[in-house]
Amino acid sequence: MSTLLPRAAALGLLGALLAPAPQSAWSQSASGSSSQSTIGDLSRRKVTVHRDTAASANASKAMENYRHFLELQNTDPKLRAEALRRLGDLNLDAGEMERLEKEVTAVDLQGAEAIKLYSTLLKAYPDYPRNDQVLYQLARAYETTGQPAQALGTLDRIVQRYPQSPQLDEVQFRRGELLFSDKRYADAAHAYAAVIGRGASSLFYQQSLYKHGWSLFKQSLTAESLPSFGGVLDQELGTGARGKAKPLESLKRADRELVEDTLRVMSITFSYNDGAASLEQYVQKVGERPYSWMLYSRLGDLYVDKQRYQDAASVYRAYVARDPYSDQAPDLAMAAIEAYTKGGFSQLVLDGKHELRPRRPPARGAGAQDEPEGRRHLLSRERPEVQAHPGLSGGGALVPRLSEVVP
Repeated sequence: MSTLLPRAAALGLLGALLAPAPQSAWSQSASGSSSQSTIGDLSRRKVTVHRDTAASANASKAMENYRHFLELQNTDPKLRAEALRRLGDLNLDAGEMERLEKEVTAVDLQGAEAIKLYSTLLKAYPDYPRNDQVLYQLARAYETTGQPAQALGTLDRIVQRYPQSPQLDEVQFRRGELLFSDKRYADAAHAYAAVIGRGASSLFYQQSLYKHGWSLFKQSLTAESLPSFGGVLDQELGTGARGKAKPLESLKRADRELVEDTLRVMSITFSYNDGAASLEQYVQKVGERPYSWMLYSRLGDLYVDKQRYQDAASVYRAYVARDPYSDQAPDLAMAAIEAYTKGGFSQLVLDGKHELRPRRPPARGAGAQDEPEGRRHLLSRERPEVQAHPGLSGGGALVPRLSEVVP
């Protein structure tokens, strides 16, 4: 015989059923600094869990009340559907906490119970107005209990049946993550592209740009991946042609690592194609960026690491030719000489000396003060590497002729 709830408990449960539901754990993970993470990351991360005993007790009590409510006969179908959904959510959350504490990888009992409850709800109440959220939670339950194929199939149902769901951007991002993990890179790229198409207002926009780039890269579509990777840098470092890029040190650690990884994969992409020429074409196509010098610097550094010193010098010099008066031009000009030196190309070092032979700045009244900031920066500095080579250091007002650093 069904156990009847006391009137006060029943009224309290009714109020709970009518109250707005808390945001799901997946949604919460996207709202802060953890937006770069996915549920799949939990298996690779050491987590210390401190269980809130009071909260756990309250959750257990709520689960018990929902079970009693569902045992009652002749209750409002809408409230029964809501009770099934809430009970499923509580089981799912409890199962996740249990698994994190004990590092269990097998399907847990509470996760399985959540799957059963969500499935019952979907079958019994096909017109329940929040079934897109139920499917979303069901997918989450499948993924967190180690059933990625079922999770993907459930997310596919949301895309097909609920194209206007407010969670569609996250649904597509989760699809992309599952497809990427399964090495289905073309399908993953389509899923990430769907998020990108919703615009920068999506919490998953930047991460989708990054993973979209990787999905193309994994298909050997290296040149095609560049706009997506470049979009990540635009988001993090800015797009103003003559502005200053945000200092990497000012970024949060996760953002800084994202930028560094993006710069590296873009450098690899340029090296796979035509090196400095492909980089020049890319910058010409997208326009100047405040971080453009980083692209040249990192590609040159990559070549140095691979002991391709002449290629490295060509990249550094290409930037100097492109923007000779920038603040970074002196550093990249000298990096070219250093690359030749490391490679033991004595004749090229001598040629570099010739290219950097000093000349007096033009007489312009106030002198260097009339020059742009980047040019004044150049006039005022003389690197130790220059001083180490006889004939390169002129002293006084003698300065390198940057116009001759490049071919």
